Amino acid sequence: MLQTPHFYLIRKPSGLPSTHGQDLSFLDHITQAINASQQNNSLSQKFSKEFLQSCQQFGIEQEYGLLNRLDNATSWLLYFAKSPEDKRYYITMQKQKKLTKYYVAEVYGRVASSFGRIQHPIAHHPTDKKKMVALQDATISYRSKPQQVVTYYELLAYDAKNDVSILHVEITKWARHQIRCHLASMRHPIVNDPLYTTKRQRKKLLSLGRYDKQWTLGLTSVGMRYAKETIDQKSSSLGEQ
Repeated sequence: MLQTPHFYLIRKPSGLPSTHGQDLSFLDHITQAINASQQNNSLSQKFSKEFLQSCQQFGIEQEYGLLNRLDNATSWLLYFAKSPEDKRYYITMQKQKKLTKYYVAEVYGRVASSFGRIQHPIAHHPTDKKKMVALQDATISYRSKPQQVVTYYELLAYDAKNDVSILHVEITKWARHQIRCHLASMRHPIVNDPLYTTKRQRKKLLSLGRYDKQWTLGLTSVGMRYAKETIDQKSSSLGEQ
């Protein structure tokens, strides 16, 4: 566990929901630890005493001060506010679009542009409730109101042996599966993504030994900050996808 003057940062493993739903979530683990701490149970040692005390000031109704959510398959940092004031400030910055989130993504194929911006609106898939769809043109079917979001990326490296590109990704406003859906829309789905790789891609990748059925998604959250310094400000010749 890491911490700043205003937040606790705790690693969420891949495959675990951030918040409550049908499956056991990260918040459920916190609830178990709080109950254990009240009974002097060793289970409470999964989290620090200070963190559990901070969570209790918010309660389960406010998700223990949780500020961000990650897809079930995405690993790395969940942010928890240390005080109600910290949470209010975070929400204000988010509404004003002054909050930038950072990720590292491993994607299939060689990404041609060193820098790029993907700005297709995202909506729910017309038939598959688990998926979202990028509206690249007017012929694409969807349901629900489209969300106007932008994904910025920068090419960090290319692994020719495995045909995988490593991207630094930034978002300032976000939608469900935004990064996964946007990168797949440019034909570079995230490594081991069971939703946005096609059956044909998975079959080919399996034959090459490059698709893991016990998958860990090639997308990692690496942090966020109160500053809109996006990748497009680093490049005067930004490519759009």
